[in-house]
Amino acid sequence: MKKSFVFALVMLALLLCVAGCGTQRADFSNGDKAGLVFNKKYIHEEDISMEEGQQTYFMFLSDGTGKYHTYFQYEYSEYNETYSYTVTFRYYIVEDTLHCFYESVQYDDIHDQGDSVTTNWNYSFLPCEKFLMQTNGVYYLNEDFLKEEITSFGR
Repeated sequence: MKKSFVFALVMLALLLCVAGCGTQRADFSNGDKAGLVFNKKYIHEEDISMEEGQQTYFMFLSDGTGKYHTYFQYEYSEYNETYSYTVTFRYYIVEDTLHCFYESVQYDDIHDQGDSVTTNWNYSFLPCEKFLMQTNGVYYLNEDFLKEEITSFGR
């Protein structure tokens, strides 16, 4: 009897551990948002001084989705390329890392490079309210952080 009681407790503990583990879709109803600021742009470090429509940025919504907009124009002699589109994505937080995965794409009228976004589009970041650090060291800075704290950065 004692062995079966101990065995039942061990099995219950394992069941509770398994039920509590795993990757969760972002649900911020409890206020936990991994430091993200919603409905604000996180602007690519090299695009801070660019006009608004020509910046690359991420924006996160509280429902676990977000937008990534990019604009890039390459001109060389008679050869021109323009990339301009917005990716809608879903994001997930696993421990301290933010992961973004493709959901859809909308190409802007000036985009002239065909269907250049693949469905395996993804990004990973270490997030905080002031900036996102991509796992390769590239920064995306919150627009309010740029205006209020590091006003000279990238200008």
